[in-house]
Amino acid sequence: MIEQPAARLLLACATWEISGARTEYVRRAAEGVNWIKWLALVRIHRLVPHAKRQLDAADIDVPADVRVRLDSAAHEIAALALRQAAQLAELQCDFLAADIPLLAYKGPALALAAYGVLGARQSVDLDIVVRAFDFARARCTLIEAGYVSYYGMSAAQERMVQGSFGHAVFVRRADEAPVELHWRFARAIYPWTLPIDDVFARAQHVEIAGVPVLTSDPLDSALLQCMHGARHEWETLEWLVALDGTIHRTKIDSRALLERATQHRSRRALLLAVLLLRDLLQSEATPHDLTILAERDANVLQLAAEVVARITQELSDRPHTGRRFAMRLMDGNGDRANYLLCSAFEPTLREWELLPLPDSLLPLYYLIRPVRLLFRPRN
Repeated sequence: MIEQPAARLLLACATWEISGARTEYVRRAAEGVNWIKWLALVRIHRLVPHAKRQLDAADIDVPADVRVRLDSAAHEIAALALRQAAQLAELQCDFLAADIPLLAYKGPALALAAYGVLGARQSVDLDIVVRAFDFARARCTLIEAGYVSYYGMSAAQERMVQGSFGHAVFVRRADEAPVELHWRFARAIYPWTLPIDDVFARAQHVEIAGVPVLTSDPLDSALLQCMHGARHEWETLEWLVALDGTIHRTKIDSRALLERATQHRSRRALLLAVLLLRDLLQSEATPHDLTILAERDANVLQLAAEVVARITQELSDRPHTGRRFAMRLMDGNGDRANYLLCSAFEPTLREWELLPLPDSLLPLYYLIRPVRLLFRPRN
């Protein structure tokens, strides 16, 4: 039972679908709410379009200042989504001309899959994926289109410093989204990922801004969302709402989803998402058979309770548990060992920010990383 009024209304608005039952739920949840706290939560969890849609459907009398800020933010997000769709379509045309297959990841493609509407989802950047052997040419294609490295890195520096992350970031104009060019879906320290070639082989086309763009099939999309949430401890509620929309709109086969998750060492990551769909969203799309499996795993139950507590504590700034959370969610000891080893030695942006090295000295980062960790201040 969620007792905090702002969190209760946040969760009531956490869906794109409109129904009589949902509208009544929103009306009850709006009673006695602190609207300023609620609006802050809505922004934190990137649910502005959903909140506006649900409040409008329920005909809630929102304070004038909050209504103005909510409507303004929703219009801004919708306009940004259209610009990002146009930017993605342009990138697709550039990559097509260079004969480089491009796959749209998250962003506009996920907005259409989960909600059927571009403006329903707030994206900070544009994520595009290429095969590893295409990365060098893809990078050149971006540069020829006017993009530059966000961190001012050379190609060699990107491979070293951002190699463990599996992506590099590029920017062009201030009014455009940064572009994350991926050759992997996740950092090397995590088991929660899918092979790029497999996702490309199962991919399907969706039309974005009038241009056909490849995106992952519904099963891969749902599993990638579970993996992304696991890596970031489900810090943003919209990620869960998008997963709910994806499952609901595409009628995903739960057995096939579990089989693919198990094959890719992500069984617990999937089961955690299932419990959160039930406990936070009361989702009708929650697969019953997967819920039963999740309830049998003590680690998943405990981690789900921690995420629920964090999200429902209104504006409390509860830090991530980081390594402890990740290791408990991993399926096997081999994944935990890899996590610890890579965490100790794989260079990150923090080493780059501490000491930007020229190309000739880049291997030194493998020594700088463990030394920095050894001598960093302890709280």
